[in-house]
Amino acid sequence: MSWIMRDKLIIALFLASFVRLSAQTQTDLSRLSQDDRYSIEMACSNEKLNLGPAAYHRCLQKQLDALAGTGSPDLSGLSQDDRYSIEMACSNEKLNLGPAAYHRCLQKQLDALAGTGSPDLSGLSQDDRYSIEMACSNEKLNLGPAAYHRCLQKQLDALAGTGSPDLSGLSQDDRYSIEMACSNEKLNLGPAAYHRCIAKQLRALAGGPDLGQSADSQRSTAFLSQQQTFPSRSTATDASRSPGSDSELKRLDYFVGIWTLKGTINTSLLGPGGKFTGTHRNEWGTDRLSLVSHWDEQRRNGVDSGQAVYRYDSDQKTYKYHGVDSTGESEDSTGTVEGKTWIWTSNPTMENGETVKAHFTMSEVSSTSYSFRFEIAQTDGEWTTVMEGNAVKTK
Repeated sequence: MSWIMRDKLIIALFLASFVRLSAQTQTDLSRLSQDDRYSIEMACSNEKLNLGPAAYHRCLQKQLDALAGTGSPDLSGLSQDDRYSIEMACSNEKLNLGPAAYHRCLQKQLDALAGTGSPDLSGLSQDDRYSIEMACSNEKLNLGPAAYHRCLQKQLDALAGTGSPDLSGLSQDDRYSIEMACSNEKLNLGPAAYHRCIAKQLRALAGGPDLGQSADSQRSTAFLSQQQTFPSRSTATDASRSPGSDSELKRLDYFVGIWTLKGTINTSLLGPGGKFTGTHRNEWGTDRLSLVSHWDEQRRNGVDSGQAVYRYDSDQKTYKYHGVDSTGESEDSTGTVEGKTWIWTSNPTMENGETVKAHFTMSEVSSTSYSFRFEIAQTDGEWTTVMEGNAVKTK
């Protein structure tokens, strides 16, 4: 054998050995269900994106070892609402801890749900049903269907024997003002508290005695204040909406679902930098005129959570956003969309009292992903990127 043939043979044997070694380092996920594979990949995404393939493969193998011998609980017998509630309540386990933890969470939710049923809301007015569902949305999206059912029943018990005060004799302006003043009770405390608030407003309008702020209002966390411009279902009728408002409102359909966010925060006036991840759960309100969002985000300095409402203002031809986080801090933005780019503008106030300009840009990459960037500008007009990243729709 010539030395040339010998060297070619050695090289061929080396390459074959390398290919076999590379194949051995790959973790085989082909036998997993689509849901379990996605959960494992999401749970190991930090290793994949920040630590490299060796750490990623170790993470995948660790998840597979934990999953061995377990199976996903059967949710097929659940109502669509209960299944959605269970999956939402366990979304943190699915996206961050992996399928074994996700299965345990699903089973725990099923065990809690056993023997319970959803209270019947069919006899309620559309307004009261919407109010009850909104008041219990935290339980539905974060605690699961058993907690959601208990909340619904508690709201029904409080509502028993009460009725909504009659607003038909009011002018459109006065009715709108009363509904706005009581929007916090409607969206956070439920219809019984909402009816009491309306009755109080009617007494004040008629010149009756002011009985003071209700205990419900004092205890509530202000989600929608009187100053916000979120119309209730009854005031945002077809007659009061412009011909194009339905199609503009439908653009918000893009954001419906569960979105996983990952990105980087840069050190700025708003605080220290670092990586962050988050889950945003978005669904239409019963009135289909507002999109309700609940979010949880993990950042370097802790966990942030809150809720928000998106809507379309047909008078101003813009989108409106109002959110409140777990500390009670609120944020209001005005949005526009051109093509596949959304721009939300606001004027937040820093801890030092300085007001800055801000805009949040979202670019639709596909039907299930978008990129985002948050920037602020001080009085000198120079824009600084505070946060940027990507979001992926998972359900």
